[in-house]
Amino acid sequence: MRKTMMRKMAMKMMMKMATTKYIKLFESFNQIQITGEEPFIKWACDQLGIKECPKIEFGEDHNFAKERRSMAYFNPDDYRIFVLKGTRTKADWLRSLAHELVHVHQLERGEKLNGETGSPHENEANSKAGELLRDWGKLDASIYEA
Repeated sequence: MRKTMMRKMAMKMMMKMATTKYIKLFESFNQIQITGEEPFIKWACDQLGIKECPKIEFGEDHNFAKERRSMAYFNPDDYRIFVLKGTRTKADWLRSLAHELVHVHQLERGEKLNGETGSPHENEANSKAGELLRDWGKLDASIYEA
């Protein structure tokens, strides 16, 4: 019963973060670019079987996310992921990143992405992101620190 309640809470949180469309690159985004060598990114790409890790950029501006109604998104046109770090915990923004990496994997599988809330693509990304974070949290407990 507790597992079901936690799953419902996780799904509710992930559904709030799910994007309803893919957004073009925004020049106003406060960007900090990192490479695929960051341990979580490399590990997650390996776990998902991603052939080519996308470029990943992080931002600090919560207003940007508020305007876009999205904490993170994957732009398949230029193969980039954008994630709001801001004041979020590391586990929270890593979950957003994992969600978007699942979309990269879906694209590599040749699927036409559907970012609608409740779509099979979004449900898979929500579910797999949760699994990845639970597994990564066992390797790096620091993600839960405030």
